[in-house]
Amino acid sequence: MFRRKRKRTVSLEMDDFAIRALVDTTGDLSMATVHEVVLKPGVIVDEEVKDELALFDTLKTFVKEWNISKSDVRFFTPDHSVMMRAFTHPDDVATEELKAYVEMEIGQTIHLPFDDPLIDVYDHVPDDGEAVLFAAPSDEIYKAMQLFEDVGLHPTILDVRTLSNIRFLKHTSFFKESRTYLLIDWSIHAAALSIYTDGNVEFLRYQPTENPSRSWRYSMDKGYTYEEDIEEYRQTLINHLFEIERILNFYRFSLNKGEESVDDIVMMGDNPEMTFIVEQLKTVIDLPVHVIDDVYVQRDFPQFEAKHAALIGLALRGRHPNNGTRH
Repeated sequence: MFRRKRKRTVSLEMDDFAIRALVDTTGDLSMATVHEVVLKPGVIVDEEVKDELALFDTLKTFVKEWNISKSDVRFFTPDHSVMMRAFTHPDDVATEELKAYVEMEIGQTIHLPFDDPLIDVYDHVPDDGEAVLFAAPSDEIYKAMQLFEDVGLHPTILDVRTLSNIRFLKHTSFFKESRTYLLIDWSIHAAALSIYTDGNVEFLRYQPTENPSRSWRYSMDKGYTYEEDIEEYRQTLINHLFEIERILNFYRFSLNKGEESVDDIVMMGDNPEMTFIVEQLKTVIDLPVHVIDDVYVQRDFPQFEAKHAALIGLALRGRHPNNGTRH
């Protein structure tokens, strides 16, 4: 008997500084490889493609160099465009029917602030009459899908970075029962916050950084370098911390009437000022702070770094139902 060759799967992310691709040819992530190419300044700005031709040329070159042509590609919706909304549904609507139900109810009982949305539904407890909707405007996403197709890739899965981070943490057995976590994914230009407890995403917020990412430069050998006074950028990070404190109080007192609160803070992402952020956070908020660093990631995935955690979570989608990888 001949075995059909497994199709190569690429989990891909693009930001203002680089394109990263996790390439899986075997189905075993311990055998997967990761590639990275630095983007010229201005190609992508604050998660929006500004120079489509330059991005096309870059992708075309590295699709060939990385030998990923005709691969299935999965990617993230831009963090700034994602909104989350809890909703109720009739008891006779099964989990696998929820997406169709939401599509039918948009504009009727479910209202979104943009037209033609792309949606996904997270049903933590099946048959309880409640679920969570994730939605994003489609324009930028369709543009990215067309770009991938133009360079010989086949877009198959779109995911929310927060859900990929959660999937990674579940896979590595980070979460404990009956504890509530504030997850913060720190990039150069923003902090993406979510509150997660016992399998359920309860809150989602995107906080852009006031200081523009255009003052930063990135290279694979030196990492991130800041071209101006770093103290100016650090002040914008401190502003974030006071907003985080307000969010924690809002969650505890406004959403839960003082009966529930966050137990732990989890820090993820590739912001080069992570050490500074953690030090300052501990002076403002009296909660345990856990940093998902290279050491943590490499316990399960030795060939990857902390900056690859969301990509690993994206690659895990659909592999382990017991780890909640529907999303």
